[in-house]
Amino acid sequence: MDRSGYPIPQARVTLMRREETVQNIVTGETGEFNFDTLPAGQYEIDVVARGFQHGQYLLKLSKHKNPKRALRISLGIGSLQCGGSIEVVEGESTDH
Repeated sequence: MDRSGYPIPQARVTLMRREETVQNIVTGETGEFNFDTLPAGQYEIDVVARGFQHGQYLLKLSKHKNPKRALRISLGIGSLQCGGSIEVVEGESTDH
């Protein structure tokens, strides 16, 4: 989504682990994307959308009972890069 909370359709989301691509997804009209169930570990999420900042995020997943998690990634308008880290621990996610 953009910083105002509006969805960004047609954004390319790449999930990587140890510099290898795990999955590539293009967001739908609502800006949503879904990765298959992922094992615990550290991943990188790379998000690219025309007219928005390039986003790179570190994602840390711990072992948990419920494998489905919702992440909200926001991109600013422009050509700068934004980034941060997201850690999912026992059913909660936090942005850093």
